[in-house]
Parts: sequence; structure tokens; C-alpha cells
Amino acid sequence: MSLTGGGGAARPDVVTAMLARIEHRARDGSARFASGPFAAGYGRTRAKGVVEEPFTDDAGRICVVDGWIASRSEIAAAAGRPETASDPELLVALVSRHGLAGLSWLRGEIAFVIWDPAIERMIAGRDTMGVKPLFYTERGDDLRIASEPAALVLPGEPKRTLHTRAIAMALVEEVATPAETWLENVHALLPGHLLVWERGRMRVEPFRPLSMVRDPGLNANEADLALEAALRAATRDALEADAPVCIFVSGGLDSTTVAALAIAEARESGLPEPLLVTWRYPGMECDEGEYTVQLAKHLGVEIASIDVPRSSEAYEPTGPLDFMHEGSFAPLVASVGLLREKDIRVMISGIGADELFITTGFEVEATLAHGDIRRALAFADLSRSSPARGARRLAAALARAVIPAGVREQVWGRRWTERMDSPAWLTPWGRALVHEGRAAKRAFLRPWNDVASQEYLAGELAAGWQGPRMLEQLDISSHAVGAMARFPYLDARVVELFTSLDPAHRYDPEWQKILLRRIAARHLPASIAWRRDKTLFEDFYRHAVYAIEPTVRRLFETSELERLGIAQPGSLLELLRQGRSPDGFQSLGRQICGVLAAEVWLRKWAPHCAHGQGPRL
Repeated sequence: MSLTGGGGAARPDVVTAMLARIEHRARDGSARFASGPFAAGYGRTRAKGVVEEPFTDDAGRICVVDGWIASRSEIAAAAGRPETASDPELLVALVSRHGLAGLSWLRGEIAFVIWDPAIERMIAGRDTMGVKPLFYTERGDDLRIASEPAALVLPGEPKRTLHTRAIAMALVEEVATPAETWLENVHALLPGHLLVWERGRMRVEPFRPLSMVRDPGLNANEADLALEAALRAATRDALEADAPVCIFVSGGLDSTTVAALAIAEARESGLPEPLLVTWRYPGMECDEGEYTVQLAKHLGVEIASIDVPRSSEAYEPTGPLDFMHEGSFAPLVASVGLLREKDIRVMISGIGADELFITTGFEVEATLAHGDIRRALAFADLSRSSPARGARRLAAALARAVIPAGVREQVWGRRWTERMDSPAWLTPWGRALVHEGRAAKRAFLRPWNDVASQEYLAGELAAGWQGPRMLEQLDISSHAVGAMARFPYLDARVVELFTSLDPAHRYDPEWQKILLRRIAARHLPASIAWRRDKTLFEDFYRHAVYAIEPTVRRLFETSELERLGIAQPGSLLELLRQGRSPDGFQSLGRQICGVLAAEVWLRKWAPHCAHGQGPRL
């Protein structure tokens, strides 16, 4: 989308160029339109089998939507429209009737833009959990918004500047602030926020942030029943589509629980049952075929099985996903044939459960705050691990509970960032960038630092869960294979309920994901619900890297990270050598994969970017 200020006319040519950069999102076609200074377009993969024209009401308001609205009956009632109305129509009616405050009702995985020509106002919004990405940039009088940063970097225009701090933070699997991207002046809109442009002025404001409700007073049994109800509602909403739906399942707890709830909801609601799909890794330790066989037998369904390719060609950084090389995308590419054959347009995933249900590290003080000394001591783990380590954990919890975050940062802040691990191959300047980024992250999380663990968890989610760019990657990769991804665990209703519960119910010192296990035990075999082992994918990622070792070596020999001054000369080739053995890859594999993804990304973007400030430029 392009918006031209200063009285200028719309730029449809800019929109055409932007759409050309994200053509992989246009499985079902594209459209362009303009009104005064406003020009927009979209390339869409829809849950419906056709592309509707952009919605325009009688007053000339225009709306474009990426994603989907959940709880349609509630939204339709508030908007005064029938449930059969399209998502853009519901959004326009909601704002027309209630103003921007009406968007507080909005739920779902959605990004949207609304243009009102009568008052010359543009509204762009992103869902509460940030599942649907939205990026923006300003160039002179022009404001541009897109679903991917690639659409904001156009050939023939002045080069963008690389954001070296964001790149360095990504290499340690962190993000400084959720608005940062790898490009200067290209910003991610914060989850649950609006970007409003009105008569030449721009502002960013919250409209549906995470609601931190205090403990509702549920006991342990009530807590897991309430969580199951919320998760079932989220799964039921994710099943709503006019096209076939699939669920990718492993043999692990997260995806199998979603699959079991989805099958149950489909059968009770009369919806078509989703297709269950699993990836097989023949000859690798990460193959979970035995558990998917148990799942299929227990649910009474068939599961489509796809063997993940082992040939080196499958892992070369080429094709629709070359901008962010990850071995885990090879299975997605291998699935394209099946997805197209079955006309799958919606993929439901179990991603998000780890970030939500695994302990945050703040359980000791959270349970102390609730007066549960016995459980606090259990979380400190004084007996099973080193007593000294447990004592330090308990002392740190007491310090966080007693000493305000601002005082802690003044006394220990710099020392804390220096003690945290940074890869040995970073240059001193690279480490300085990481320290600076971690300080920025602490500043962003400061509102959550002096409160119980549920608020800290919300801050971590807001600050970019599961490493940098993960939601962006998931969104882009799903569109690249022609489908729309949906994530029941990241439904705001599920997150808000879980984070409001007493930590004594949410976490257990003996079992990770205790509430999810209790839900799973009602729907899955005990061998899955109460599995203690967790499948690790180091052997697969090692194969994904070393199957294309000549390509990786060429990238590391002419490293962009070294040229930027972030990595030490020759250090990345040594990293690749050390990771060749299984033991070496177990400790260094995440670093190698992160560096490889960064090198591929930097080469793709190099023609459009100038280097940021650094010591070796």
C-alpha cells in the first residue's frame, strides 16, 4: 500500500512494483485500486477458492484484509451486519459504527488497512499476537505498508541501510525490540497496534493489546477444563474455511493435541474433518512414525505421510524460500504437490505451545508471591541439580522480588549482558552490538520486570517469541507453498486465560506443559500425552547443512557477516568444520544454521542495501 502525502496523487506504479516483490502470496490472483492519495493492492491466498474484489462501501471507504476474523457472530452483531458478510465489510462497518474503539472487539489472525476518503484517514492494524506481519516505512511524503519487508525495497530506488544491531541480535536468537527489522527505517507494526495516518500526520497506538487479567480463582481441575474450552474454541475457529484444511502433525504433544481437538470439533460441529499430514525422516533419529501411527489408530483417521527428501538439491538456497534458508522448510516444499492436489488452503499448526506452556524462569518468585514456599523451593530445584545453582536461583528470585528493576539495571545491567553467552566468532564490535541490543530489550521489557511471571511471559511474547522473525518466516513460508497458516495456541483467548492462572496450576516442577498434558490425556493415548522424551532434530538440521556443504563453504568463505565486521575473519569456516561431527553439531548447530540463514538473506538483499555503520566499512 502506498499513501502519498503533501497533496500528491496516488502512485499505482509503486503498488505494482510492490506486488511484484511478493508474487508468491498471489496464488488466487491480485488486485489494485486507488483513491485520491491512496493506492493499494494485494496478492492473496484465501480460505475461499476465489478472490473477491476489495470491499468498498457507499461512502467510498476501502478495506483490504490479510488473514481472518475469529468469533464472527460477536463481531457481526457489534458491526450490525450479517455473519455472512465478508471480513473487510465487517471491519469497515465496525469502525463506522463505533470508531477506532470498536476494533477492541477484534479477534483472529489478521492484518488490515482501511482508507476513508471523506476524512482522509488510513488505518492499518495487526492482530493481538502479531501472527500476521505488517511492515511500514516512510520515504519523503510517502508512507508505504506491506505484509513483507521485501515489498518496501524496490529496484531503482535509493538503497536501504542495513540494521547491524538487529542482524547481530538475530545471530544469538534474540530481538532487541519487536519493531526492529534488519533494515533501517523499515519497521514492524507492534502486535495489537494501529498505524493511523490522518490528514498528513502519522501515529501508532494500541487497540487490542494482550489483556492481563488477574487470577480468576480457578482450582487445578477448573483451570485445565477452562483452558481446554478456550483451546477448542480457537481450534474450531481455525477450522472455519470454505476450502480443505490440513494439520501437520508429528508425534509430539503440541501438534497431536491440536489434531485431536480439531477432529473432535469437526465431528461435533458437522464441519469437514481436516486432513492430517506427517513428515517422515527415514533413517534419522527424529523420525516419529511410531507415534503418528498410534495417533491415527486412536482417532480413527488416516494420516498422509510425506518422506522428507535427502538429496542435496532439496536444501540448496534457491526457489521461493531462498530469502531465509532453513532446513525445516524443505519438508514444506516437499508438501506442495499434496497441498495442491487436495486444494489445501489452510494449514493448522501446533507452533506456539513451547513459548506459552514451558516455564519462563520466573516461577520461583511468582510462587513466592502467592505464598507457596514449598512449590517455590521445588522450582528452585535445590535437590535434583547442584545445590549451589539452586541456591543462586532462589537468591536471584528474592532479589527480583525485593529490588526494583531500575535499581537492578543500574547496579548489574552491563555486567549481566556481558555474562550472557555470545558466540566466540563475534568480533568485539559484534559483541558490543549484542550488548546494546540486550540493553534495548531490557528497556522494552521494563514494564514487566517487577511483576509476576505471567506478566513477564506476556512481555516476552510481545518482544518477539521463539527468536527473531519467526512469525514473519512462518507467514511467508506458508504463502510460498500456497496456503494460509493458523495457530490455535496463539489465539489471544488461550494466551490471556493461561497467563492469568495461578502459577501453581500452570507449571509443575516434575512435568513441563502440565496443563496441556492433562488436556491431552483426555483425547490421546497415554504414550503420547505423558511422553517424557522430546524428539530433537539435530540430525536432520545437520543433514540439511552438510548435504550442501560446498554451497555453505562458498558462502562462509566470502562472508557478508565478516565484511560487515560482525564476524571474525575465517571464524565461520572454522565453525563449519567444528560442527561436522554429531557431537559438534549438537553444541554448534543452532549457530551454524543461524549464520547460514543470515548469509543467504544478506546476499539476496545486498543489491538493494547500503551497509550500516561499523568499524570495517
